[in-house]
Amino acid sequence: MLKQEENQTLLDICTPIIQSGDLKGLKKHAPALKRHESWVGNGGLSPLHLAARHNQVEICQFLLEEGITPDITEPF
Repeated sequence: MLKQEENQTLLDICTPIIQSGDLKGLKKHAPALKRHESWVGNGGLSPLHLAARHNQVEICQFLLEEGITPDITEPF
């Protein structure tokens, strides 16, 4: 699991993991992502949207199976 630096958001930590398609690495953060399932980053992207943008189908499937909602409701 990546170490969280000061002022670093969960999305900051997960972005390189999602972009690279590291499903195993993302699974380590699943509990935290579940708690923040409807949150989005400054660019309006949630972890699910980020995975879709980078064509990470397995990660999208995993996030949806974990109950992550595709609806955006709160800033990340």
